[in-house]
This record gives sequence, structure tokens and C-alpha cells, in this order.
Amino acid sequence: MSNTRTIMWFRQDLRLQDNPALANAVVCGEILPLYILDDVNPGEWKMGAASRWWLHESLSSLNESLGNKLWVLKGDPALLLPEFIAAHAITNIVWNRGYEPWQVNRDIQLKTNLSELCAVDSFNGAMLWEPWTNLKGDGTPYRVFTPYYKNSIKTPPERTIVNVKPQAIDICECTQPAKKTRLSRSNSAGSVALVSSSALAAGRGWRICAVRKVHRRWLSKLQNRQRFSLTQYRVSIISALTFR
Repeated sequence: MSNTRTIMWFRQDLRLQDNPALANAVVCGEILPLYILDDVNPGEWKMGAASRWWLHESLSSLNESLGNKLWVLKGDPALLLPEFIAAHAITNIVWNRGYEPWQVNRDIQLKTNLSELCAVDSFNGAMLWEPWTNLKGDGTPYRVFTPYYKNSIKTPPERTIVNVKPQAIDICECTQPAKKTRLSRSNSAGSVALVSSSALAAGRGWRICAVRKVHRRWLSKLQNRQRFSLTQYRVSIISALTFR
């Protein structure tokens, strides 16, 4: 295994399995797992309260899978990453690509700037075919699904699933500062609350609203003497709580 130190920048891929960027980082050598809460670049598209509630739970689970060694920062990656790379003698940084317009613009600039400091690589961690790999003969995107589908099935998906065993991950032993970003539910000295009280309320609130909506729908059926089974009612409740 080569003597390298790689930042595994987790973004919308908070998992160990089916994560091509992580698989590449593990092969290279030591890794520093990192998540950055970026509220700068998304602008009006930044996460809302309910999404932050889910983010907290996902990051907590990932952090546990990584032996509580996940770094969490908050701010603009363009400012945070160069400092982080210099402070920890980083030789590589990898991530899985995002496809939102603001993510594409941010990542193009990041690749240009960070390539002067270390090796930079990104991977397809979400799609069978990335937008620029399945185009019409004239090089423009399809506007109709059927010809897009017919053309895509002619080419095998470019992604291959590589699973990483937790014990195979060699995480660099770097001392994190006392005042670091913690996976915190509330503001405290030296920490950044990923989940505010409003987010927690929203997390509970959407469940209550979802159940009430389903209950009203089925109550209307009952009042109109429409037939339905108790099993159908239970499935509707579970679906409302799960698929959000």
C-alpha cells in the first residue's frame, strides 16, 4: 500500500457500500473521512429543517461506522479544503460527483484550485449513465425518453459496484481540535448544530402531518361506505412515514 493520505469527502453518499470514491481511497492508503456542511454555494437550494434532521441521523450512523473518526466542518469548501489539505499533509482528495447546477459549478472550480495542492479525482457514485455519456448523434441531450432508453441499453452501465469492508479502511490518526464541529442537536461552545430545534420540530411535524393526511383520506372512505381492509390502512400509514 503506497504512502498516501487521502481525503474521502462524503457528500450525498453517506455510506460505506457501493461508494466508488471510498473504494479508491482505501486502495490508495490512509484516509481522512470528511463531511462539509455547505450552506454557502447552494444559495436558495440549501437544505431545509427536515432535511437537516435526516442529515444528522445519517452522519451519526456514518460516524459510528467509521469508529467515531468522521470530520465534520461547516462553511465554503473552497476556503476550508485548502487549509485542511495543508494542515494534514494530504496527497489526494476524492469524492463522488453531484449533478445539481450549483454542485457542478462549485466542483469545476474546486478541481482547478485543489489540483495545485494535491491529486484530485471524482467518481460516478449515483448513476448508471452520467448525463454526458448518453447523447444523441449530434452530441445534444435527448428530450424524449424512449430514444434515450433505446440508446442507453445498447451500452452497458459504466458503474461497477465495489463494497468496502469497514475493517479494510485505514483511517489516519489525526487529533481533531477541541473546538471542532460536532454532530450536535443544539448550539454549544465550539460546535455547530447540524440540527436546530426547528429542524427537530419539523422532523416530528412532517410525521404528524403525514399520518393525519392518510387518516383523513381513509376516514372519508369509511364515511362514504367504501370498502377497504385494515391491512391497506396500515400499509398507507407506514408508507406515509417511510417514503419522504
